[in-house]
Amino acid sequence: MTKAREPGSIEDALVIIIGEIGFAAACDVVGKSESHVRGWTDPDNDRKISLEQALQLEAQYIKQTGRMVLVPYVVQAMEAFARRYRKEHPQETLAESLMDVTAQIGLVNATVREALQDQQICGNELRDVLRGVVNTRRELDELELAARSAHSANKILHG
Repeated sequence: MTKAREPGSIEDALVIIIGEIGFAAACDVVGKSESHVRGWTDPDNDRKISLEQALQLEAQYIKQTGRMVLVPYVVQAMEAFARRYRKEHPQETLAESLMDVTAQIGLVNATVREALQDQQICGNELRDVLRGVVNTRRELDELELAARSAHSANKILHG
């Protein structure tokens, strides 16, 4: 039975990458054994992939498919960190929220351009575009919350 992986997790991204390039190629790219690489896909395993190794696998995946997998996952991890930070520092985060929205729109733009290179959008490309749209909506919601939080904090401090 296949172990469930959290959508948006590094383990989920690695399953997608390794499923496409194969375990043999993945092991060759990072110079690790199959059991070691397989452990990276297990969310209950404490052994985690390094950023350099993840990017090596991503590069092989891009070479074989022309698509990216890890960039959206890295963006999601950064967004989660930013959300925690914003809760603790509401007045400092409004400009950062605006930059996050701008960055997310840039990612959607790149994803759409990549998808349209061959003048058609396949299922995986559509999934990536729609995921980007959902992430952009989430960033816009975060921008609204940051604006409201900054306003509320300002009212508390200055009456």
